[in-house]
Amino acid sequence: MLIETQMERFKVVERETKTKAYSKEGLGLAQKVDPAQKEKEEVGQWLTNTIDTLNMQVDQFESEVESLSVQTRKKKGDKDEGWPGALQPLSLALGSPAEAGPD
Repeated sequence: MLIETQMERFKVVERETKTKAYSKEGLGLAQKVDPAQKEKEEVGQWLTNTIDTLNMQVDQFESEVESLSVQTRKKKGDKDEGWPGALQPLSLALGSPAEAGPD
């Protein structure tokens, strides 16, 4: 029994390996895709799409962090002695009141 099943499996493998690529059978085989291979390709495509989406999100978050960092530095500069504060001694020396800095 075991030998017969092995012989049947060998016949199938031998038939597939001897099939010419451009015969009707060979062209039909090209359209058949192994289910495991198909699932592997689908998972690979899903992973690629997910990684691309995550990379875009990372870029967006990095740009948000950068813009928030710039805004925080501007607010800190306005509260501290930024360049408008540095102009006060100069304006006093010229005799005019200090004007507000740029918006």
